[in-house]
Amino acid sequence: MDTEFAGCCDKQSGQRFLDSSAPRLIRHVASCKAAGGAHSLPAGKEEKLSWGFGGKAPIGRVAPVPYLACRNTEQSKQPERSRFCGVWTLRGTVKGGPGHKPSVRGPGTSAIAPGRRYVRLRCKCWSCSECGPRKASRYRGQILRAVGRYKLKRMLTLTVDVRKFASAAELETFQGHFQVHKSLRVACRCITCSALQGRSIAHIRECWNKLRLYMGRKYGAMPAFISVLEFQKATGMAHLHVVLNRWVDQAWVKESWQALGGGQHVDIRQIDAHRAAAYLSKYLSKEMFVNAPPGMRRVTTSRSIRLGDRKASGYVWEIVKAPINRFYVVLWEAAEDIVRSDGELQSFAVRE
Repeated sequence: MDTEFAGCCDKQSGQRFLDSSAPRLIRHVASCKAAGGAHSLPAGKEEKLSWGFGGKAPIGRVAPVPYLACRNTEQSKQPERSRFCGVWTLRGTVKGGPGHKPSVRGPGTSAIAPGRRYVRLRCKCWSCSECGPRKASRYRGQILRAVGRYKLKRMLTLTVDVRKFASAAELETFQGHFQVHKSLRVACRCITCSALQGRSIAHIRECWNKLRLYMGRKYGAMPAFISVLEFQKATGMAHLHVVLNRWVDQAWVKESWQALGGGQHVDIRQIDAHRAAAYLSKYLSKEMFVNAPPGMRRVTTSRSIRLGDRKASGYVWEIVKAPINRFYVVLWEAAEDIVRSDGELQSFAVRE
């Protein structure tokens, strides 16, 4: 039988290809010849297949892609820096303009803030290797401080049930892929599983909005909360970690959550006010924020809670479409308060 091995030259041995552990595609290119022909396979190799086919596809057929070919590669891929991160510059001028004595206190020993400040403009994207971890650390710190400030002493964990928003065909595919990927602790990213994972986000958000209304009707006031979206490693399905400011009956929450379309696993526990930061640290990891799909809000809060208050800087900022190094080359003699990080210039100031 004449066979052509994909990715192999004419001089490459078929014996070496068949002994390889890497998955390959074997394509039938001609009709079968008599046994013992010039292009026949070596003895004992007629039924041996490459690893990727699972030992079930016969030689000379295009084998179907197995579940392992759907292995997630997005989570294992290292995040890269955005091509537009740090390309532009923020230029700040003291309010009042030239000749005005500013009332802004500068850093260090300076009594009055410098007249101009230049800051590298970051992209602030979750997918960026520079900005993503920084945003995660900032959110994590803000949540831990808000837990003590607003006295959020109850932590509620809510899950979803894929059977309530998936069709029969989708559910069969999802369960089959899950059986393969659960030992790898990596969610499948095929078309069907990715669609269900994205649908679980909208589903759990909708159920949580309804549950908040139920809580307001039952206890007389809407709860103050901070919710963080997380994804299970093996399934990729969304679930919520919610910190509340009130006591809620667990039996009632579980019954209401399942009636609204949520999953069976509902957990609520009290958080010690003195140990809230240490307790929540294991849940609010950097990877939990960074690994969420693009375009999704990781953190949501009630209207009564504000995680971060912006402080007045005393500068009027404008975006300049030029790198910060170009300004530093010209103004380096008058530059002060220079900030560098990871070998890059982050900001500097120039006194008028």
